[in-house]
Amino acid sequence: MDSFKQVFFNLLIIIAFISSFVITNKIDSDGFQGVLNGEFSVFKTLGIFLIIHLVLLVVIRAYYKNKSTKLADSKLLKPSDLKKEQKRMQNEGIFYSKPRNKNKNHPYYKDKSALPLSRNVKLSTKASYTHTILFGPTGSGKSAAFFIPILKAIDGNSIIVTDPKGELHAKTKNYLEYKGYEVLHLNFNDPSKSDFYSLLGSCKDHSEVNKLAESIMSNGSGGGGDDNWAKMSKPLFAAFLFHEYDKGEKLMSNVTKSLGEVGADANALEAYFEFSSPKAKESYLMFKGSMGSEATVGSIFTTINGKVEVFTYDKVQLLSEKSSFSADNFRLGKAALFVSYPEDEAVVYSPYIASFFYQIMSSIKAHPSMYEGSGGEKGNGVHFLLDEFANIGTLPELDTFLSTIRSKEMSVMLGIQSFDQIKVRYKDRTNTIVENCKTKIVLPGTTGQTAKFFSELVGEEQYKSLSTSTSKNRDTSVSEAEQKKMILSQDQIRRMKTHDVIFVSDNLKPVQDIKNLYYITDFEQKIFAILPFSEKLNLKIAKSIATKIGANKETDAFEIAVKKFAQKNKKAKSKIKDKKQKERENINIKPSNEFIPAIERKRVKNEPYLAPNDLDNDLITDDIDEIESKEVEIDDNFNEFDEIEVPEIDEFNIEDEDNEDDETDYKKMLEEKRRKEILKAIEDKF
Repeated sequence: MDSFKQVFFNLLIIIAFISSFVITNKIDSDGFQGVLNGEFSVFKTLGIFLIIHLVLLVVIRAYYKNKSTKLADSKLLKPSDLKKEQKRMQNEGIFYSKPRNKNKNHPYYKDKSALPLSRNVKLSTKASYTHTILFGPTGSGKSAAFFIPILKAIDGNSIIVTDPKGELHAKTKNYLEYKGYEVLHLNFNDPSKSDFYSLLGSCKDHSEVNKLAESIMSNGSGGGGDDNWAKMSKPLFAAFLFHEYDKGEKLMSNVTKSLGEVGADANALEAYFEFSSPKAKESYLMFKGSMGSEATVGSIFTTINGKVEVFTYDKVQLLSEKSSFSADNFRLGKAALFVSYPEDEAVVYSPYIASFFYQIMSSIKAHPSMYEGSGGEKGNGVHFLLDEFANIGTLPELDTFLSTIRSKEMSVMLGIQSFDQIKVRYKDRTNTIVENCKTKIVLPGTTGQTAKFFSELVGEEQYKSLSTSTSKNRDTSVSEAEQKKMILSQDQIRRMKTHDVIFVSDNLKPVQDIKNLYYITDFEQKIFAILPFSEKLNLKIAKSIATKIGANKETDAFEIAVKKFAQKNKKAKSKIKDKKQKERENINIKPSNEFIPAIERKRVKNEPYLAPNDLDNDLITDDIDEIESKEVEIDDNFNEFDEIEVPEIDEFNIEDEDNEDDETDYKKMLEEKRRKEILKAIEDKF
């Protein structure tokens, strides 16, 4: 077959030469005679057409070379084959292939929460609830080809994303807000631009507090889930959490403070839990029964302090004081949450990050809107896009969780660098986690165990082999045998083209397509694919051609609309921010002694001073008529107010209409005088 292609291409070269001579002969009157005479103008014309023909041949060859989907001797599915393959396997509705006619009623466009996996294929929303795992080494394009395109395309389900550097938030926030999303950002890189979430404050009962203790002890420095010291430390740490949950303000900062104050002293521990809550005592006694020597207690405290180090950071304490969002934001609305943290401190932050994801997943799963018979409107679906998944720590019960959330319309996409990376975290549970992700994707450059896994996943093919043997008598015999080989070898997976992607789902054959890079439009991709130059030059040429012929008008119009909306939204937010700032400034105005000295003396230290207009209308009001018609309401703590004698104002009547202005001025003076007398009476009682 390859030899036939080579002969065919050589024939095209000959045709190109003949065609160039024929065209030159028609354009130039001297024609062939001019070539024989060596006339420059004729050679120039001939040369131009030869170059044009040769360039066309190179482009045609490059196009068919890039278009080939053959690896080894087996043909992988193309996007156009998917509909037929799904029908053949009686498994329709997993993938949508992009229609050629751009029919907006096609499921590819109609399913707004479908996940784009490649340039021409989307994973349906329903199929996404069976989860996806994406393998790709650093720099292979997980963000550019998957997470950013998904965030820009999706318009329906809520989204929760790991975004260590904040890149995804910066590139997609405007698009999401344009589509009506509430965009949230838990940002440990810049707390001044962050939302808030309290781990202990978000626990609903003791079982959730216990699970929080398990999650924190399974992560952080020195911590895998099988760490023996972590297991021994959990009952004591849980006791401190129960104490704060039952008796305190439900703040992790208080827990770390108590750990530091009590220390590893057995007597101090005994005294601390003596008057604690029953649950805290129970957990402490469990620890006490197995704590052993003082050296063991000291090692346990060292382990706990290593795990909770992140909760001593100022920015973590700041963002953990309260919660500014909950499962309601995602189930009852359309929200997108980005979680950013310092990449180089991923291990230190893992106790918080892993515990957060476990809590938010559990609360979204248990949200009442997803239970039949709840009576209200069904809740929104939620996509979890977990890039660099292995760096966020170990999530408790993830294997079980993945197998039970499909009915709750929750999907998880795990982005990892290699098979070994997830094994370090989840050990014996790794295979279960991978198997619970029905759709599996591999990117170029994958090696080792991951390449072997995909080679075996794609499967084998049978082929017939002919063998010829010659006997001593020079008799020749030919035999035919059926043999098997891998459809894709490990090396072929590693050497996939830079812009290719292969994915496998359920019982369907593997599919090969082009990456859906967010910075290349469909038209630019078509030009990019057939150009034979370097990637950078191909992209530059493709964008230049698209701009000149106006091929990206629809895309450009959308980009402009998003940009205008973002600018308008920014101005609106700025006005709201300024208004809130002014309100805060007004609230913090300290009232003068002349105006409300009594109220000032009674105010609690931590309470903000209130401006006059913010004071309780039952005590002081600008409306004198209201004071006269309404009895002052006083609680049990201020019964002394009953004894206040409010001075009366004499009636003042003037019959002469010419003196109405004087009457008004005089009334104002009396009202002001009465106001001061009321305040003085209150002050005396204080």
